[in-house]
Amino acid sequence: MRLGPVRLPGETVVRRCAWGETLELEARVGASGTARIAVELRPWGRECLVIVDGHPLRGAGHRLRDPAGELLTRLHHRAVLARLTELCEAEAAAWERRRPLGQVVARAPGPDGVRA
Repeated sequence: MRLGPVRLPGETVVRRCAWGETLELEARVGASGTARIAVELRPWGRECLVIVDGHPLRGAGHRLRDPAGELLTRLHHRAVLARLTELCEAEAAAWERRRPLGQVVARAPGPDGVRA
């Protein structure tokens, strides 16, 4: 986990994965405890809506549910979403660069989610 310049060692376990729909994780961060993070993807017109839900399960984060803790959680979530946005936009730009010139791209993705 990273919050500003502070980086805490930990590990993340995938608890459930439905490709292209849902990813549920359990993050363990030493004495801070564990947290559940669920990421859900939904079609949103021509775009994709990303819903992220996370909450502490065990440890200090679970016991210290106060306004200061909630503020830290919100700041962390914003940083995570900003990194996710950068990654998605970089991948989309790379895909566009690799697309052969003159290839027509469909307005809407096909059943497999590809615009080809």
